[in-house]
Amino acid sequence: MSKITFNKDEIRNISEMLNSSDEENHMVALSGLQTVDVKKNIGELIVLFKYGSASNKIWKEACPIIFEKLYKIMGDHKSGSQTLSLMDENKCSKDSIELFLEFFVKDVKYFLKDMGYPMERFELDIKLK
Repeated sequence: MSKITFNKDEIRNISEMLNSSDEENHMVALSGLQTVDVKKNIGELIVLFKYGSASNKIWKEACPIIFEKLYKIMGDHKSGSQTLSLMDENKCSKDSIELFLEFFVKDVKYFLKDMGYPMERFELDIKLK
C-alpha cells in the first residue's frame, strides 16, 4: 500500500475532527492517518498532536506506530516555542511550520479574547519568508 501525504486543508479538516467533543470523531480522524507518509508529514502530525484534543490513549489505540514516533519527539505536549524548536530540529516542511503558526496565532487570539482584550483593536498574522 502506498503512503499518502496531506496538504494544509486536509490537516485543517482532520484537526476539526480531533477537536470535536465526540471521541468517535477522534478515532475516525486518527484511523485515516494509518497510511500517511510519516517522514514527509512529520510536521503536520506534530501540529495535529499539539493542537488536537484527542487523548494519548486514543492516539495510541488508533495509530500506535505514529503515536510512538510523535511521543518520542513531543513527549507530553510541549509549549508553542518548544514545539516550534522541535519542528525545526526535525526539519519539518515550510507548509507544516506555517500551519503550526496559524494554530498558534488562533490560540493567542483566544487567550487575548478570554482576558477581555478588545479583538477589534488588533490584527495578528504571521508569514514565513
